[in-house]
Amino acid sequence: MTTTAVSTSTSVTISASYGGTTLRASLTVNPAPVPPSITSQPASQSVTAGQAATFSVTASGTAPLSYQWSKNGTPISGANSSSYTTPPTSSSDNGAQFVVVVSNTAGSATSNPATLTVTTPLPTVSSLTLNPSTVVGGLGSSTGTVTLSGPAPSGGAVISLSSSNPSVASVPASVTVPAGATSATFTVNTSMVIVSTSVTISTSYNSTTQTATLTVLL
Repeated sequence: MTTTAVSTSTSVTISASYGGTTLRASLTVNPAPVPPSITSQPASQSVTAGQAATFSVTASGTAPLSYQWSKNGTPISGANSSSYTTPPTSSSDNGAQFVVVVSNTAGSATSNPATLTVTTPLPTVSSLTLNPSTVVGGLGSSTGTVTLSGPAPSGGAVISLSSSNPSVASVPASVTVPAGATSATFTVNTSMVIVSTSVTISTSYNSTTQTATLTVLL
């Protein structure tokens, strides 16, 4: 018995007759398996370090379809579904390429590579100290130290400075923490006062602010 190709599963009844007796049997003819075809490629992703990234693919073909994701050419253990979510990322993951192979009994299809971009979040201002914190107006100055929560980015971090009373204690408009460094210093100059005065020195960067108080004595 021979069959011809069908597009859907088809049931055929086979009959045999002899001597007035007829026997029948049913034959199901299934379509030939269709190899996988990727209909929606995984898209490149961009995340901040510490976040996870999710890659997805859509494929057609005769079920069941199996999936295997790879990172930089190395298969990822357990990454066997149509989507893959990375663990929390780090800067070392920047530029990694992810590919998925979709397969079934008729063949396989390999996706285009999707690139992962991991950006490092900007640091914040973690502290501001003044040394000394008490000076005689006009005769002494104080050294301010601003510290970041992490290394300054390429090009450095420009920290804005301000004084609540510039006529008594003045600061430069900003101080730059060099790229890769975590702190920088600046000078607070004072003027003579007729009464001891407290001045608030402020630093701002990346939506964070820290303050410290300088006491200027008569």
